[in-house]
Amino acid sequence: MKFKTFRALAITGAVLLGVGASVAGYSACNKGEKEATASATAKDAEGPKSAQGPAPAKTAAPAATTGAPTQAPAAGNLRPMDRKVLDRVAQGIASDKVKDAIKGESYKVNLYKEADGKRRVKIDLDRDDKWDEKWTFEDDSGQEKVKRQVASKDDENYDQEYRLEAGSWVVKN
Repeated sequence: MKFKTFRALAITGAVLLGVGASVAGYSACNKGEKEATASATAKDAEGPKSAQGPAPAKTAAPAATTGAPTQAPAAGNLRPMDRKVLDRVAQGIASDKVKDAIKGESYKVNLYKEADGKRRVKIDLDRDDKWDEKWTFEDDSGQEKVKRQVASKDDENYDQEYRLEAGSWVVKN
């Protein structure tokens, strides 16, 4: 074998070995990150531990009919998305409408400010240009009330309704 051929094979082997090690390292690092995210998500889903015992049946939100993320949170627990939306609404908006108010997320949030003082939020959980949730913020004698309407079939027909009470979505009776 000529020296040039040997050198080319040695360099190619070293490069492939380096690339393989990099890919393996990245995969191991990414796997650890996914496990950490999964455990954090599981802890978020459990919600805060309450010394009061289980919540009353009327506060439990029913699961959506689809496997989509339209499932309502457990009593006393808001989804991380809900917290982000509430924080963004609290910042206010300068114009009548803000499109994609929380950029970089898997869901789309539009904010609306109406002339009568009401503020609305529309959420498209899967970015399919059909609104999955509609929230309405109203001032009732100095106290803010939040109504959440959910289209469980992803068809913009809102068939479930909740109220935000003490940090929990409560089914409207």
